[in-house]
Amino acid sequence: MKVLVHYKQQQLEGFLNRVSALNEQYIARSLKFEPLYLHLLKECQDFFQQIGDSSNESEVSRQRVYYETARKGINPQTLEKLRVGKRENTWIAAFHTLSNVTSNLQEALAKVEQTLEDTNETLGQVVLSALQSKLITEADLQLAGDSSRIASVWQKLTQQTSLKLIERKLRLRITEHDIYILVDKIFTKIQ
Repeated sequence: MKVLVHYKQQQLEGFLNRVSALNEQYIARSLKFEPLYLHLLKECQDFFQQIGDSSNESEVSRQRVYYETARKGINPQTLEKLRVGKRENTWIAAFHTLSNVTSNLQEALAKVEQTLEDTNETLGQVVLSALQSKLITEADLQLAGDSSRIASVWQKLTQQTSLKLIERKLRLRITEHDIYILVDKIFTKIQ
């Protein structure tokens, strides 16, 4: 099952906002950092599993294992049991894993935003072409905000043989509901 691209974007932005808050907790060496961080790692891993992104899921899992190893008093790089400096070792591991998770989330968000940007550009061209060909009227543009009517206008457009191939190409990248959201935004801009 395909996941709404807008949902992915929203979730990734939410995780990055939480990471920013965790960075502040890390800087302050807050006692609240560890449980919040472990919870974030688990949620990120579950999210990537939910959307079927096994590469990012395994990377977050790897970061969790690295951090958990440090929490157990073992240096995650050498795998030697530490007698002193365990807490400092945990903070160092937190820094490394937090940096890596942040990078992974930023890369995933950049991919999602690129997909939306490319799709939005294609849809904008389709809508402008449809306006020029009188397949869409000015009255249709006034439907912005009404998702069921936007869906019916899009269905009407995709009945045109010249647009069927474009619609299939778009549906390979995003869901039908993503298309409706983007078409609605385009209608709003054109008004």
